[in-house]
Amino acid sequence: MAKVISAGLILTDGTKFLACHSTHNWFFDLPKGTIEFMESPKDACIREVREETGMKVNGNSLIDLGEHQYNDYKTLHLFVQLREDLPCVETLKCNAFSFNQEKESYFPEADGFRYIDVEEIDNCFTENMCRALREAFNKIKNVYREDTHPQAIMV
Repeated sequence: MAKVISAGLILTDGTKFLACHSTHNWFFDLPKGTIEFMESPKDACIREVREETGMKVNGNSLIDLGEHQYNDYKTLHLFVQLREDLPCVETLKCNAFSFNQEKESYFPEADGFRYIDVEEIDNCFTENMCRALREAFNKIKNVYREDTHPQAIMV
């Protein structure tokens, strides 16, 4: 069986990054979702960020971090956007809904947002997401060195 690929965004200033609280769960998540038929990973990332946060993301500002192992049936294709002016979480709103069959009603996929320090990853995410995030942040550190990308913010 082929793995599902989800595209997601790490929106960071280099020390903290945006996380969406997963409704009815203890953990946070990245704004991410399944890549649709004939959709590029970047376009899926832009769409998912808009659906899950209400933010409009400029595709030219996204840095492709490639695919990261998530679990046995899903791979994450992650992008990063490094910016000093992170949006206020109070302005974000999830417009993506899931259906609860037991209650026969829809609920937002995310019920809150916050910025999480890179050092807090293990306390806020599932084990699979922690692994993918650590790998992604290591890649960000290795790719964006001050001597090659002075405009990038170091993590």
